Amino acid sequence: LNHFDQEQKLNEESLKFFFDKWIFSHQLLKTHHQIEKTIGDIILFIASEREDAAILNQLAIENIDKNLWKNRSKGQFKPIHVPGNHYTMFDAHHIGQLAGHFNKEIP
Repeated sequence: LNHFDQEQKLNEESLKFFFDKWIFSHQLLKTHHQIEKTIGDIILFIASEREDAAILNQLAIENIDKNLWKNRSKGQFKPIHVPGNHYTMFDAHHIGQLAGHFNKEIP
């Protein structure tokens, strides 16, 4: 829990609530298996920094090539590399660039 709240901004109850929801969501994602390809296009923002290996190992997440998402759709696939990792791409020092890409792609 401390990994996600290094500045100690959340009280223990709030942090546990967040963590429990995050784990629940993670479990749902790991059990979902898409059967058919979607019809729409995919614009995928790919974080340039790798995730913390310890977290991936702890959650049994395999670090796979993000370009495999192109196999999930019948539409166009456009990968866009952005600074940060899966979480820090939304931090104050990265969000402007992410928002710029988003606004360009989805006017």
